[in-house]
Amino acid sequence: MFVGKSASVFGTAGVMLAYACLAFPDSIGVVAERLQLGGFASSLVFVWFALLSIPTGMLCARFGSCGVASAALLASLPALALMAFGPGGSIAAASGLAMMGAANVVLQVALPSRIAELFGTGKQAGVMTVGLFAKTLCAMCIPWAVALFASRGEWRLVFLAFAVLFLLATSALVRGGYAAVTSRDAASIRSVAEVAKDIPTMLAAVAFAAGVVGDISFNLSVPSVVRERFALGDCAIGTVYAVLFGVKLPVTLLGAWIFSRIDSRRLFPVSVAVALLGGLVFTFSSRFAVYLAGVALFAAGYANVYGFVFGIASPRHSTDRSAPVAALLTMSVAGGAAASPLISALGLFLASPGEAVAVAATVYLLVLSAIADVLSRRSN
Repeated sequence: MFVGKSASVFGTAGVMLAYACLAFPDSIGVVAERLQLGGFASSLVFVWFALLSIPTGMLCARFGSCGVASAALLASLPALALMAFGPGGSIAAASGLAMMGAANVVLQVALPSRIAELFGTGKQAGVMTVGLFAKTLCAMCIPWAVALFASRGEWRLVFLAFAVLFLLATSALVRGGYAAVTSRDAASIRSVAEVAKDIPTMLAAVAFAAGVVGDISFNLSVPSVVRERFALGDCAIGTVYAVLFGVKLPVTLLGAWIFSRIDSRRLFPVSVAVALLGGLVFTFSSRFAVYLAGVALFAAGYANVYGFVFGIASPRHSTDRSAPVAALLTMSVAGGAAASPLISALGLFLASPGEAVAVAATVYLLVLSAIADVLSRRSN
């Protein structure tokens, strides 16, 4: 499918760099708060998952995931420029955030498909976990970079650093070569419908949705909770994200080893249970040190959730169905739109919107925990 060692090296490097680019959504809470677009960010995310996931899967199946992923990365550059130069709360900044959300969804679908093209579905979960390690490493640096640039008067320089990363990822992806399209049939609504008939795959889609929404909710809650519950500032927010990603890093690497040697289905419910315990701690803690402990537990349990889900769903289908599988899992996140009324209802009883979002994250963890238990039993 790929010829030459060069293509293999660049193909792998391109995937890892593209996953690092996905670190931007992981720190959306920090960026959206400074752009004064917190509510806009949380509501818009789910619209793109609903609109773009299936079309992106069809494009990947028809033309190959390399070109689709490269186009998404290049389309992110004007989005970064709009956020870099648009005033806070402006239409320009909001448009940039919207464009980044769209590009993020396209990459979420295209990259697992690219991994399947390069390595096959059997190794997809393990390689994806290494990509998530690169993403986590990059995400850990973003809050500190924002705080550093802010202390010198211009936090938006972080967008320039991202622009360089996006260009490097695009170059490596293109140098990695294009996979031959083996089945035009995979590029159809029918192929997605056939994938959806498999019950464990549909359960995995619901688990993926609950996992992503819980993750997004937690990230959006951090700045507000730290400022309002603990009366702390940017340094403390950076510390929270440092703990979050600092714990995720080694656990993600451990996950890469697990996926190559151990049946991950047995560990999936355990991992989610640890994340749920952390969610309960960070939701109800009144001391910052205890809150950080909850964040650490949450990070340890959450680090490999997406690898677990793909590791259960993808091997059930052939390589040429990898794009429809990724599209189905990604589109399911649109169901997270249900988070908005949940957060609004919680806001009637809680002190701040940030607290409501934090509780919503824990509710989604409860849902994920139940599905993980069922998935571990039904995916044989």
